[in-house]
Amino acid sequence: MLLALGVLAVGVFGATTATGPAVLGSVRVSSGAAAPATVQGDWEAKLEPKPKPEPEPKPTTPKPTTPKPTTPKPTTPKPTTPKPATPEPEPEPEPEPKSATPPAAPQITHPSSFLVADAIVPSVPLFDAPDRPRADGRVMDNPTWEGLAVVFLVKEQRPGWMRVQVSARPNGLEAWVRESDVALRQVPNWIRVELGARRATVYHADTPLLQTTVAVGRPSAPTPTGGYFVDGIVRLAGNGPYGVAQMSISAFSDIYQRFGGGVGQIALHGTNAPGLLGQAVSHGCVRFDNAAITRMLELAPPGTPVEILP
Repeated sequence: MLLALGVLAVGVFGATTATGPAVLGSVRVSSGAAAPATVQGDWEAKLEPKPKPEPEPKPTTPKPTTPKPTTPKPTTPKPTTPKPATPEPEPEPEPEPKSATPPAAPQITHPSSFLVADAIVPSVPLFDAPDRPRADGRVMDNPTWEGLAVVFLVKEQRPGWMRVQVSARPNGLEAWVRESDVALRQVPNWIRVELGARRATVYHADTPLLQTTVAVGRPSAPTPTGGYFVDGIVRLAGNGPYGVAQMSISAFSDIYQRFGGGVGQIALHGTNAPGLLGQAVSHGCVRFDNAAITRMLELAPPGTPVEILP
């Protein structure tokens, strides 16, 4: 815009008009001869000597006058300095329209610890609400049929009671238990499994501590997504399909009600076929290489939350 205004200014203020040479004036030449005089008077009869005629005046021819040529002075046009273009003022930005939707709340970070409840009685009754037993009379035997201690992930506390997530079907089952039936403790970390990325990460709050490539459930037996927790750890010899260890979680297969002599429960475990990591080849479990699952035994004790994403 400034360049266009500059060119316009030169076109307007830089034009000059040259003055041409002066035109020579013309000189009028006139004769100076006088008209002949006329003599008036009476002639007498007597002879008188004739008066000598007066000599006629000789005509005088005026000398021609040659006008001196005049040389016109050249006129030098005065240079004109174009006035600098005045930039146009930039338009003020229009105010952004106010949104009727309030801004989203800042993302809440994960806590640095989680509350876990371990069963301390042989059988833990489950309640639909404080002092209201389940209609089916369901209880959790301690230890489990696999010989593992019963553990719950605590969701809410009230005097004498707590709402917990239970490792049982259906996935995500919650119930109330008596505070006197459990002992409380804290776990420091949590686990995220990303099925599409074939990746598992252990976090402390929002800081990653371990990240590794995993194998996940095949399309015909997908790994169930959702929020779970580690409910038991078993160390193995290391030369079988489950590698050196398995960490069972509170998730159960949507395809298998029973599998390999068990109840179709999902586990995070090692493998004796590391070449298959990064693929969707399992029956629903999440496979790790043996070094990664060994490290996870230290970072993720029973009760550690597990988040499985698509």
